[in-house]
Amino acid sequence: MSIENKMIRFKILEDFKAEMAVVDSVAAFRRALIEVKTVMGFDYVALTQHADIFEGVGTVIRVHDYPALWALQFDGRRMGRTDPVHRASHTQAQPFLWTEISNMIQMRREDWAVFANAEDCGIGDGYTVPVHVPGESNGSVSFAMAVGRPIPYEMLAIAPQIALHAFDAARRLWKMRPAPLAMPILTAAQIRCLTWSMLGKSDWEISQIEKCQEVTVKKHAKDALARYGVHKRTLLITRTLLDGTLSLGDLAAG
Repeated sequence: MSIENKMIRFKILEDFKAEMAVVDSVAAFRRALIEVKTVMGFDYVALTQHADIFEGVGTVIRVHDYPALWALQFDGRRMGRTDPVHRASHTQAQPFLWTEISNMIQMRREDWAVFANAEDCGIGDGYTVPVHVPGESNGSVSFAMAVGRPIPYEMLAIAPQIALHAFDAARRLWKMRPAPLAMPILTAAQIRCLTWSMLGKSDWEISQIEKCQEVTVKKHAKDALARYGVHKRTLLITRTLLDGTLSLGDLAAG
C-alpha cells in the first residue's frame, strides 16, 4: 500500500470522526454514513441493533441503505435476532468477512437461504464489525457489495474505526444512555446495598454483611428507587447498569 493511499484512508477516517462528533440529527447521521461507505468503495451499509424492529419501534437503532426488497423481506420475516450475520457477530469482538461465517456458527438450511435471498435482492459479499455495549442490545455495522463486485480490501483497515465512531454517534442520537450530568447520584451505602441485591442477597442478608439494621437496608433501597423514579429493584438495577453506576463486573466480584 502506497503512502498516498494510506493518507487517503487517514483523511477519510479523520473527517468522519470529526463529523460524528458534532452530528445532531438522524437525517444528517444517515447522510454521513452513506457518504463515507461510498467514499470507501462499498455499495451498502447497515448499522443496527440486533432486535426485532417491531418490538422497539423508535428505540431500536437501525440505519441502512440496503435494497428496499431485502429490507421488506428482512422485516417481514422478523430476522433482527436470527439473521446469520447478526448471530455470527455475537460470537466474537473482531470484524469478519461474510465468507467466514460458516466457520463461526452452525449454518442451518434457512441460513443459507438468507444469503440466497440477499443475493436475489442484489447483495453480494460483506464485512461486519460487531459492536457490544454491556446493558444494551448487541449491534453491528456491515459494509456490503452489490453482487459480483469485489470488496475494497484496502479499506478494511479503517472500517472498524468508522463503524465504532458511527455506532457511538448513533447511540448518542437515539439517547441510549442519559447524559452523565443528568444521572441520579446514589450514596456509597446505597450502591453497596444495591450491589448485594443484584447478587441475589435478601435485605436481611445485606444487613448482616453491611452490619446495619434491615430497616436501614430497606431505606437505602427506597431512597435509590426514588432518585431514579422507578418502583421495582429489577428496573433500578437495569437503570444503574445502563448509566454505569453499577457494572456487570460487580457480579463477578461477588
